[in-house]
Amino acid sequence: MLVQGTPALRASAGPGRCDTDAFPADLRLAPPEGDRTVEVSVELARRLSIEPDLDLFHTYRPRGARRGLASRDLPFAGCVRPGECPLIPAHHLLAQGDCPALSCEVGPFEVFRRAEQKMVDAMLTADLIYASRAAPRGGRPQVAVVTNDDDIWPGIYTAVRQGAQVHHIRPVPRRAWPYGAALSAGYTEYSLTLPES
Repeated sequence: MLVQGTPALRASAGPGRCDTDAFPADLRLAPPEGDRTVEVSVELARRLSIEPDLDLFHTYRPRGARRGLASRDLPFAGCVRPGECPLIPAHHLLAQGDCPALSCEVGPFEVFRRAEQKMVDAMLTADLIYASRAAPRGGRPQVAVVTNDDDIWPGIYTAVRQGAQVHHIRPVPRRAWPYGAALSAGYTEYSLTLPES
């Protein structure tokens, strides 16, 4: 397999998808033919498999509100108090770009924040391609990648075309991928779900 911190597994989680308090945790790997438990460790990606001693620092960065963030029109669907909704000022902040109070200069970038890791998609793709070329003696490379991000697909295509068997583990169930059908011979998709507690 390809999770950061080991040569075996590289993990990627989209914004808001990785709760650091949730690890370590038991996760269930559900391949098409049944369930089995796989233990992994997860940390921020900071090295490439091709150069494991080189740390790529400053990839985790705080950000303000995402540009283009918008609010739906009022009243919000399902609101139980549409005329006096406490979210109306948030709507104004996003729609107008400023606080509704006169002379207040606070805008979305002062109110909202998020953190993101940069370069992780490119690092994951680079490691996927690197691992796909590291064939065991007389065998086909077996590569596993854990991500829900569509940005991995160029790497998956390249790895399969280079002869690897790619095991794509999706941590969050979602719609069927439109891309995998062209890769049926070298591509297997799995869903990763938390066990029932």
